[in-house]
Amino acid sequence: SGTMTINNGLVEISADNGLGAPPGAFTANYLTLNGGTLRHINTAVVTMLNANRGVTIGASGGTINLPTASQILLYAGNIAGAGQTFTLSGLGEVRFQTNATFLAAGHMTFGKLVVDGAMYTLGQATVGGAEDTLGAVPVVATDDAITLQNGGRLRGNVYSITLDSKRGITLGTGGGIIR
Repeated sequence: SGTMTINNGLVEISADNGLGAPPGAFTANYLTLNGGTLRHINTAVVTMLNANRGVTIGASGGTINLPTASQILLYAGNIAGAGQTFTLSGLGEVRFQTNATFLAAGHMTFGKLVVDGAMYTLGQATVGGAEDTLGAVPVVATDDAITLQNGGRLRGNVYSITLDSKRGITLGTGGGIIR
């Protein structure tokens, strides 16, 4: 119970309960990643991270790692941390799902998204469309608002996606795929 902060370290879990009992109500900063990584080691096809576990990205950024391609992590909560870099790494897929209770102005409110070898699936937001699951649109054009590297994939769960022209996409080492 309580909150958890990962400062420049690594915490491995095989299921949601690896973080302890989930809070009974949404807790905005239940898990803080500040230079730290949350690695999901269960190779089960689909695992759900409890939506009441709000995630905050600290000043040093944060990472969710899914090391195997068979992993899909579902999450319908909020990820916040204005201006910070949030990285998805590994071979697995993170699917951020719409949850009207927590969506508000944006599903995620971090500054930059790095998809490193993993797959990021856009949710179907009820306000503003699938792009809302990427968080607030940058105020000015940002070349590397999203970085795809080492085969990282950005996928819409609708037939097509439209991204704001201020949300620049950078292809890093190993490239990436948008579909």
